[in-house]
Amino acid sequence: DLYDEKDVRKDYFFNNIKGIIKFEHPESYGLDMNFLFRIAELHLIIAESYSHKGDVVEAKNWYETFMKNRVWDYQYQGEDVLSSIMAERRKEFCFEDDMRWLDLTRTQKGWERKALDKTDNSMYTLTDGDYRFCFPIPLEEELQYNKIKQNPGWGDL
Repeated sequence: DLYDEKDVRKDYFFNNIKGIIKFEHPESYGLDMNFLFRIAELHLIIAESYSHKGDVVEAKNWYETFMKNRVWDYQYQGEDVLSSIMAERRKEFCFEDDMRWLDLTRTQKGWERKALDKTDNSMYTLTDGDYRFCFPIPLEEELQYNKIKQNPGWGDL
């Protein structure tokens, strides 16, 4: 439902019979699904970096160029280009290993999820800037050998 009706990825990633078909036909639509570093990611990183730098015009240019290759007749009409870029990253990289986690870690953006077990009603929460975005440093291999401090929040493991 996040995808525009004119978005080529909607038919490329999903169908009504099988559900998710994103990785079944990497040669069609010119979308490069099987590469370690995708061109799509490069375009969105450049757009995002211009946005963080405060160059909104250049950020919009990169974002709109990217979107014109995904949505027919696309015209950017948003106000917050960074939010648009981050939403687009979520759609472009859906079902790809670790991409969402890397975005959340990089931006330190928290989230809340229900437990996977249907009998468990627990909610798991990671707040913005939570120390768990950064993994603990291994004791023997790094902390003791290199005499460095543990990442904040992890204490002495």
